[in-house]
Amino acid sequence: MRTASLLTGRSSSRVEQLRIGHYLDAFRQHGIELLQTVQGDYSYESGHAAAAGLTGRSCPDAVFCTSDAMAMGILDVCRADFPDNRPGRFRLYGFDNVSLTNFDAYPISSIGYDKSEYVGHIVGALSNPQVFMPGQPPVVILTRLISRLTA
Repeated sequence: MRTASLLTGRSSSRVEQLRIGHYLDAFRQHGIELLQTVQGDYSYESGHAAAAGLTGRSCPDAVFCTSDAMAMGILDVCRADFPDNRPGRFRLYGFDNVSLTNFDAYPISSIGYDKSEYVGHIVGALSNPQVFMPGQPPVVILTRLISRLTA
C-alpha cells in the first residue's frame, strides 16, 4: 500500500483529532502518501457521498474511515470494486468495530476495542466516583485491528 485517503468525522471532537493524528503518524512512518482527506460526519450518508471521489486515476490503494458507518457507505457505492467482498481497486478500513461488521453484508476491517473493558470503566466511574480525581490522566483503552475481507 503506497497511497491512502482518509475520511474523517466531526473535527470539533478531541477524540477525532487524536485519531487523525495517529493515522497521519502511521502514514508517515510507513511511507504512505495521503492523497486526500475528506470531512465526513461519522454517518453512512457521508461515506456514501465521499465514495464519488474514489474513482478514476486518483483512486488510492486504501481508504481509512474514522467510523464503520462511513466505511459502510463507501462499500455500498463501490460494491463492484469488492468482488466477493474482497478488495479489487482499494482496501477499506473502518473504526469502532460495530457489530454489523461481523455479518456478510459489511465484512469491513476495523479498528476496535474491548467493549466489556470500556463498559467496565464506565460502571466503575459511576459506582465509585471518588476514585476519579480532577487532573488525573485519562483512562486509556487499547485498540486493535480486526481484519476482515476488505483488507
